[in-house]
Amino acid sequence: MTKKQDFSLVLTIVDAGFSENVIEASKKAGASGATIINGRGTSQSEENSFMGVSIQPEKDIVMILVKKAIRKKVMKSIAQDCELEKQGKGILVCLPVDDSIGVSHLADK
Repeated sequence: MTKKQDFSLVLTIVDAGFSENVIEASKKAGASGATIINGRGTSQSEENSFMGVSIQPEKDIVMILVKKAIRKKVMKSIAQDCELEKQGKGILVCLPVDDSIGVSHLADK
């Protein structure tokens, strides 16, 4: 295990295709990269049907590991640039990271 670092995981869930906007906003605020996972939404307000078949919208989940010191700056940049305050634009949360391995490149910055 590496020594304990003060990191946070910024998670953003947006409609598929909008992950690049999230990444650009996060890099502008000092983040160095991201991981994107594809998923499906299950919100009742977004669920549609076609010929009786339920259609769940595709989502991008953007995971960004940042130093705790810049997490609020990164979140603010993403929220503003991606208009996340508007209903239906996405979800943005931040989680604490207790331990990490393989992120020495972040510790040096």
